[in-house]
Amino acid sequence: MIERILQRDTWAKALAVFLALFMWYTAMDGQWETRVYDLRLEFSDAPGKIVTFRNPDMVKVTFQGLARALDKIDPSKLIVPVDISSLEPGTNQIPIDLDLRLGGVNVSDIYPKVAVVALDVKESKPVSVNVETRGVPNEEFEAQAPVPDITVVEVTGPRTQVESVVGVFGTVDISGAAGTIANRQVPLTAVDAQNNAVPNVELNPDHVSVSVPMKSRPPAKTVPVRAETQGAPKTGYRVKAVHVSPSSAKIRGDASATGGLSYIATEKIDVTDRTQTFTYPANLIIPQGVTSETVRVNVTVEIEEDIVKKTFAGVFVQIHSLPVGYAFELNPTTVDITIEGRRDVIEEIERNVEENSDYLEAFIDASWIKEPGSHKMVVNVRGLPGTVRLDSIVPSHVILELRER
Repeated sequence: MIERILQRDTWAKALAVFLALFMWYTAMDGQWETRVYDLRLEFSDAPGKIVTFRNPDMVKVTFQGLARALDKIDPSKLIVPVDISSLEPGTNQIPIDLDLRLGGVNVSDIYPKVAVVALDVKESKPVSVNVETRGVPNEEFEAQAPVPDITVVEVTGPRTQVESVVGVFGTVDISGAAGTIANRQVPLTAVDAQNNAVPNVELNPDHVSVSVPMKSRPPAKTVPVRAETQGAPKTGYRVKAVHVSPSSAKIRGDASATGGLSYIATEKIDVTDRTQTFTYPANLIIPQGVTSETVRVNVTVEIEEDIVKKTFAGVFVQIHSLPVGYAFELNPTTVDITIEGRRDVIEEIERNVEENSDYLEAFIDASWIKEPGSHKMVVNVRGLPGTVRLDSIVPSHVILELRER
């Protein structure tokens, strides 16, 4: 009897525990929660129009509901649709809404609540293709005009952008090319009147296949450059040397044009009345039928003083401060005087001597002599400008014989 009672109590206790657990689970499963997810906006198409701006791309969506219902939401697969199909061109504000068909869950908030979308009319127009070259081919070849396989492409995009397109350009690199470039794929870029790339437009096609023919150049020949001068520096100056940089030029042409060329001359460089060294950028005189990689050189003309020597022969020696009461004899009575200086100064001295033989004076100073006899005297010269150097007096000494009267 007692055993049966104890057995019934055990079952009762087990049932009570099960009922308690069931009620706890049911209470937890039915708990009301709030959850916030970042969801992506998905904009519809706008037939005949192009989106030029839109904001935002993501919104924060607040959901409320039972936990078991909220658990069914997968934010990675959930999007917020925005219908822009009926919008007009311009800037539009569209309310953001999410129609969520999920029992036990509702959307309590979306932030931001409005999307901003700018639309423009979709437009297309044909535009000519221009291909330019970049770089320099092998020196034995000359690049011809590039040839694209397509000369016109279709530019599509917002009307304002398409209208600003004035050309479509591509660039092909020909650096070092030693023969014709064939079928080079070149990307294209739409540009405006200022040669700036136009964004938000599509090109169809956006690449072209380009060929660049190469023409063999005539044989090369290197010849010296000869500087040609005209006129004369100012009197008293002269051209000391002429230097050319670069000193040679590589020319090309048929043998009939280059065969007889031993040098290339510069244009005439005027040195008239120059007194100082100068550098002049001189053009080369290139004969017909000849081309030159160098078309201009720097010519440095060194100008220096034109220094000359002049000997005045047979200049009589004058005696200064001869003691009173003495007769004298001078041997020799003349000397040769050689001077050195700038040509114009020396020529001026020559003219003065011709007009006045005493202009250039050779003399001895006898003021120190106190007694008769034979005296070796130093010959001096007077009348030379400070810019002239006395080179020599021959002889440099004379003998003065003094005797009492």
